[in-house]
Amino acid sequence: MEPTLMDGDVLIGVRIQQNVGVEDLRGRIVISHFPIVGEDELFVKRCVAVAGDSVCIVRGVCLNNSVQETWGKEIDMDTLKNSYGVWMVITNNSTYHRDNILNLSEILVPAEGDTVTVSEETLALYRGALFYETVRYGGSFPLLGDKYVFKSDYVFLCGDNMLHSFDSRQWGVVPLECMVSMVININ
Repeated sequence: MEPTLMDGDVLIGVRIQQNVGVEDLRGRIVISHFPIVGEDELFVKRCVAVAGDSVCIVRGVCLNNSVQETWGKEIDMDTLKNSYGVWMVITNNSTYHRDNILNLSEILVPAEGDTVTVSEETLALYRGALFYETVRYGGSFPLLGDKYVFKSDYVFLCGDNMLHSFDSRQWGVVPLECMVSMVININ
């Protein structure tokens, strides 16, 4: 999260209640459980998009198309090619094969009740969410061609330091239930 957060910074946050409006999280720094059922590790990331938003990343800048907001700073692609190679992201599949950590095709962040047809593309984008819901709510993992209705609201989390962050670009969307607190002050 550098330069927003530095080693030794103290974060003051408020616990996210079950009835929090998902819109309240947009743009906020949040503390979240890792989006795997039973995982206790915590992460600090920025919530760049919430359920119902569409988000993409262009040259390291997150664009939330639903509310016309942006986060991050533009990064020269040569920096990525020369120093970091091309990291795998959730859109690396036959449809979006040119995406990388600084350029991510548009993704719709699912809201409870949204329906998708399971295809290779949607499976790549929402595999983590589908697995989460299968474990949390029971049932079998959907097959290609199935219609799937999301049972939870989701968010898209990114670190402010795009070159050195492991986040929703790799994990996929994160269930609202994984959110622990919103940061309200940094000391």
